[in-house]
Amino acid sequence: MRVLAIDFGTRRIGVAVSDETATLARPLAVLPAVPRDRLLRELARLVTEHAAGEVVVGRPRGSRGPGTLEAAAEAFAGELREACGVPVHLRDESMTTAVAQEKLLEAGARRRKRRASLDAAAAAVLLQAWLDDRKAAR
Repeated sequence: MRVLAIDFGTRRIGVAVSDETATLARPLAVLPAVPRDRLLRELARLVTEHAAGEVVVGRPRGSRGPGTLEAAAEAFAGELREACGVPVHLRDESMTTAVAQEKLLEAGARRRKRRASLDAAAAAVLLQAWLDDRKAAR
């Protein structure tokens, strides 16, 4: 069963997908965050197209409470659960963007390529950590 991961943001959403064995994550796409209804339809399409049985949404840590990015990610996860009909998990996404940036630099990606693919690469880092933790817990 594949797993989809989302690097949540207010302007762009990074998407990653696992292989069929839910062992390895790879970047998939970067989507505009608005309009929300179009985003949810596109993510539901990707869940169906890749036969994903679960989705992981990155939860930005920081200030807690209503109106924060963390609260927005939690609300988005609920909307996504409803739109896709699969389990949606929240996971701390601390340092995923920094790790993704470092990996893209190590791979020799040029500045424009790094900027265009950073959100999807961060989603892949998030997903790989979630897959690794889940495998270790078994």
